[in-house]
Amino acid sequence: MVCAGFAPAEDIADFVDPASLTVQYCFANQDVIEWHLAFVEAIPVG
Repeated sequence: MVCAGFAPAEDIADFVDPASLTVQYCFANQDVIEWHLAFVEAIPVG
């Protein structure tokens, strides 16, 4: 599910499965990413 902006919890409750949640962050401004975040390490998948 992709959301641009904000959605109230009651609007997305039917689409969310708590057993399969992953943490994801969305930044709307590239400057915020470049100024405040730093790459630390990559975790191998698989």
